[in-house]
Amino acid sequence: MIVLGDSITFGNSLELEDTFSFQLQQRLVSQRRNIEILNFGVGGYDTLQEVSLLEIRGLKFHPKLVVVAYCLNDVGIASVSLEHIQRTQQLQSSHYSFLYESRLVQLISESVETIRTKNWEKHVNDPAVFRREYANQIDPIGDDESELLDLMNQSPKWPSSTWYGDRDRVGRLRFGFRRLARLSKENDFRVVIMIIPLLQNKGALIPTAQRIALLKWKRAAPVLSTIDLTDEFLRAGMGNLTLSLGDIIHPNKIGHIIMADSLSAYITDHLPPRRKPE
Repeated sequence: MIVLGDSITFGNSLELEDTFSFQLQQRLVSQRRNIEILNFGVGGYDTLQEVSLLEIRGLKFHPKLVVVAYCLNDVGIASVSLEHIQRTQQLQSSHYSFLYESRLVQLISESVETIRTKNWEKHVNDPAVFRREYANQIDPIGDDESELLDLMNQSPKWPSSTWYGDRDRVGRLRFGFRRLARLSKENDFRVVIMIIPLLQNKGALIPTAQRIALLKWKRAAPVLSTIDLTDEFLRAGMGNLTLSLGDIIHPNKIGHIIMADSLSAYITDHLPPRRKPE
């Protein structure tokens, strides 16, 4: 079993034992289920990058189940550029190590890189740049798709990183899930999309974004299953699930428990244990 996702799946700021993939593995072990979980979470990845990672490196493990932990900001581009990584590595190399040992230099360097990263992210998410860079990775949204277009027109403007009213972003996400559906058929594995809501309560924000996501998935890839955690998170209380003050993206240990429980129930219902040969 392979789990795809971004920093939530990777487990930013959490102990390994607190991540949902580790907790799910422990549940499966206690149930004597012979299922190994491989965590392919990469911070900042969007859905299409996750699918590409699966295609390039994951398929050789022959998964029978692929879980996509989908955060509602995954239609934006947030993966740190290679240039940023190379600059950081260069600063920490032996040639610069005597400077980097200075805490002041570290703080200045981190501040400069934060500004550069924000400027880069703003640039790549500009609508014109996005359209130009990903033109060959965008499935069209037809003018006859009235239900989807109505939802997109109603999409919330906050937070801006969701961009659910943008045809290009919705189309690129559709392209990613259509590609995932093709891989699923060609390589004989089941796919489940686990929707992780934003950790805040703003009226119709969560339901509207969620409905847009679900609708485009059904149009693009009807073979994909979904687990929507919105109701479970709301029952637990969004304020009880935040990892840190002001962070509406990353669930804490309690949120990861909910994710592990939901996936465990899904596996119980959809992947019955193999019978031992008589």
